[in-house]
Order: sequence, then C-alpha cells, then structure tokens
Amino acid sequence: MDNSTLEGPVIRCGVILEFTPKADGGAIRLTGKGVLRRSTDKGAGGVATKFEAKENLINLQLDVGAPKVVDLAGGGQMILAATLIDATGRPIKK
Repeated sequence: MDNSTLEGPVIRCGVILEFTPKADGGAIRLTGKGVLRRSTDKGAGGVATKFEAKENLINLQLDVGAPKVVDLAGGGQMILAATLIDATGRPIKK
C-alpha cells in the first residue's frame, strides 16, 4: 500500500504474537502474549483516528500439529498450531 497520500502516522492493526515455545514431552508449551489492535472509527477520508488494543496472556499446551482455538479478550478467536522442527528446519516425526 502506498502511504504517501496518508497524513499522520501509520498505526498497524491486527494480531501481534510474542511467544516462547518449549518442548513439553510430546507436546509444545507456548507462553507469552497476543495483542489484538483494531481501529474503532474511521475519520475523514476513511482514515482511522482511534484505536483499541486488547492484550491476551497465553499459557497453553499444544499437541504437535493439532490446531487449538484461543478466545481473545474483546471478542474473536485465533487458531494456533505448532510443529517441532530439527536444526535444518524440517518437521520432526514422532
């Protein structure tokens, strides 16, 4: 997107994930946070001027390759899945 026609700062919206993964037996434990940021209005010319952010603390165990649904503060959900990989980046098979 060309931001040269926009006035003011560009505020990124969406989901920001900061996790620390740890092997936990045959599963993966994720701890950290997810921040959901969205605009709450659209000012003149369709430019958003107000935003809200909801922080979700995450501490969950994922079975390798199995998706898990996480409810977000403020509404909505995200689906997380994790895979163990070796030093070359290839998935580790059980």
